[in-house]
Amino acid sequence: MKTIFNKLKNGSILAYTLIIMTIMLMAALSVASVVVLEKKSASNTAESTQAFAVADSGLEKVLSYHSRHSSEPLSALGTCNEDGTVTFNIADGTVKVTLYADTEATQLLDCNDSNNKLSQIRKVKALGSYAGTTRVLEVAVAAGSCTNGMELLAESNNRTITSAQFDNIVNAVKNDRKSIKYAICKNSDSSKIMAINNVGFFRNGNTLKIIGLSSSQGNAHIACTFNGDCRSATSYTDDSFSCDGGWAVYAGCECGC
Repeated sequence: MKTIFNKLKNGSILAYTLIIMTIMLMAALSVASVVVLEKKSASNTAESTQAFAVADSGLEKVLSYHSRHSSEPLSALGTCNEDGTVTFNIADGTVKVTLYADTEATQLLDCNDSNNKLSQIRKVKALGSYAGTTRVLEVAVAAGSCTNGMELLAESNNRTITSAQFDNIVNAVKNDRKSIKYAICKNSDSSKIMAINNVGFFRNGNTLKIIGLSSSQGNAHIACTFNGDCRSATSYTDDSFSCDGGWAVYAGCECGC
């Protein structure tokens, strides 16, 4: 009987030991799982924060270029993509920016079109990527900087005017209540240059006319067709010519320099 009792006692101790070890193992596994999840969460948070910082830095670059290099094409920011967006690197991350000519983000500025300039940007969407994590930021952009009392609204190095440029000029006058102060049109070899001061403006359907006084030819105007081209003419002669050498339109502004 004693031998049997000792065997039962030893078996009970072994069973209790196994149960306790199993409980301890389960507790250890639970703690380890929590630690792993916390580390993963902390890593994700750090990567998300870094992606946010990359996107924010991308916006800062666009705003800086918009202010300091307004006459440059959009491709000056970085690599131009087929979909019209621009990509560039910030530290260890990458930024992809989508640029718009209006604050409602309906008029995409395609960086593949050299006529689209940094001065036309009115809204930016920046997608920052870091270690596989992405964050998106958007910001509306104020009108271009004021230099010598004038703000560049739109320009081109040839006669064409895009729909975005056309709308930018119209919106500046109608919505932003700006006054066009100066406009210029040049033929292909710059032998003819129409520079207009004290400018007036009106739109007739798909054509806008910028009217004013030319220092050399009296009353004159520059006419631009929606998504078409720009031409110059005087009111008293037939001396009209296409703006093959480029054109530009400026609004008046208060220079804080």
